[in-house]
Amino acid sequence: MDLINKNKKVLTGILWGLFSNTYFERAIWMLFLFQNGWSISEVAFLQGFISIVQVVLEFPSGIISDYFGHKKSIIIGELLIALYLLLFFSVEAKF
Repeated sequence: MDLINKNKKVLTGILWGLFSNTYFERAIWMLFLFQNGWSISEVAFLQGFISIVQVVLEFPSGIISDYFGHKKSIIIGELLIALYLLLFFSVEAKF
């Protein structure tokens, strides 16, 4: 019985990692930028900047995780990602 619970936790972790690390909106974002006249180098620079910001913000996220606990910080992060996606797909650009 203990082995079954362990396997469920492993499967849950794999599925969570698979779906939480797929950024479908980034492909749409890049197509949107290309459609609005951005060059490949401009998009690459922007994506590089976004990556640097993510790296810089990793340290404060570790502090938050230490304070609230690992599970609660993951839940908070996933809720913020869900909010981000809702806003991302609901806003209409007026360029």
